[in-house]
Amino acid sequence: MTSVRRADEGLGRRLVAAVRAGEVDAIGRLLESGADPDTRTADGLPVLCLPMTGHDRAVAEALVEAGADPDRPLPDGTTPLWRAIDGGSPAVVAAVLGKEPRLRLPAPARER
Repeated sequence: MTSVRRADEGLGRRLVAAVRAGEVDAIGRLLESGADPDTRTADGLPVLCLPMTGHDRAVAEALVEAGADPDRPLPDGTTPLWRAIDGGSPAVVAAVLGKEPRLRLPAPARER
């Protein structure tokens, strides 16, 4: 079990590094090898938050297509999707929404 956990941690560290570097091909290979698309950085943020600052649509798209959760609540009350919207890049927002955007708020919240 320990060797499996170390392998998972190694994949996660490599995924964080690839996302920070914007290496889409490496990200794809790591995700195919079993890296978790919701891997967290050392400060606890999901890697999906990293492409927001650099407006890296391709990285955000690769993570979302692999299953990263754009609606995962963050410690500050936001979500990766919220951060993408705040970042101001329509291309990144579209990538984070995914190929089939869905309604994210329950009916009562939408009505409010």
